[in-house]
Amino acid sequence: MKLNLLKLLSLSILLFAGLTFTSCDPDPCKDVVCDADHGICLDGTCDCDPGYSGSDCAILLRSAYIGTYNAIEVCSLSPGFEDLYTADVKTSAEGAQYIIITNLYNHFSAVTPAYQPTDTQVKAIVSDSGIEIPETSWTASGLEDYRVSGTGSVLTGTSFSINFTLTDVTDPSNADECAVTYTLQ
Repeated sequence: MKLNLLKLLSLSILLFAGLTFTSCDPDPCKDVVCDADHGICLDGTCDCDPGYSGSDCAILLRSAYIGTYNAIEVCSLSPGFEDLYTADVKTSAEGAQYIIITNLYNHFSAVTPAYQPTDTQVKAIVSDSGIEIPETSWTASGLEDYRVSGTGSVLTGTSFSINFTLTDVTDPSNADECAVTYTLQ
């Protein structure tokens, strides 16, 4: 009887020790520091809010894009013509992942002074994988009822590119496919 009691006690101690030391996994986020305002730790890695990047989510992606750019644009409706103009990239109040690109399609120029810069702004989303212009209505002086959408590259050095389509809603066959490269001034 004493032997069985001793075996039961030994087995209980081993089971308790086994559960105590193997049931608690170490916290994978214990030594990971994420920017408290822009990310949280998940499984040992910072998961950043939209518009932020980096191992600690401290990099505001759009800040690298803000500035005035020289643009070179080529469009399908004007083959062989390179349009050279300037454009601004500004912050958007809608969220950290958004930028505003002005003068898209070179629609605001000295040749057409009646157009306003606000007529030609387009909102874009910046992420680690590049730029996206979600399909949206685009109405500018002289270009009513158009839709614009596109994608672009990540900023490399001082330049980035965007491929976009400008489509006439009233005549979808009237679509201009454009490629523009922006280089910081």
